[in-house]
Amino acid sequence: AFSFDKIIVISSTPGNSPTTGSVSLTISGMNFGSANLSPSAKLGTTPCEANQWVSDTSFKCKVPRGHAPDHQAQILLTGESSATTLMFTYDRVIATAIVSSALYPTTGAVSITISGKKSRN
Repeated sequence: AFSFDKIIVISSTPGNSPTTGSVSLTISGMNFGSANLSPSAKLGTTPCEANQWVSDTSFKCKVPRGHAPDHQAQILLTGESSATTLMFTYDRVIATAIVSSALYPTTGAVSITISGKKSRN
């Protein structure tokens, strides 16, 4: 019987993205094949917005919108999924100030302003 070597994922650049997504993620590894016209990848359970096979050792994925840290990146090529996965994370947003009045009506409909910064930790 004929078989292919397992797809191995080694690293990704960058290792994180803003929660808005749309960042080009380059996944490096081995045994991606000599050509692939219908590659796919996902971060956690969410498919990438766009996928591009580059070479036997390189693959590009347009990162989808997301949140929370520690998503596994996985590649699927010609029916074979990557044997190893790597962790990918979205930048966290940390609230640094909340500006509002001290009293709120019970009916709701109150505007507040939240200021923050992003963190890669």
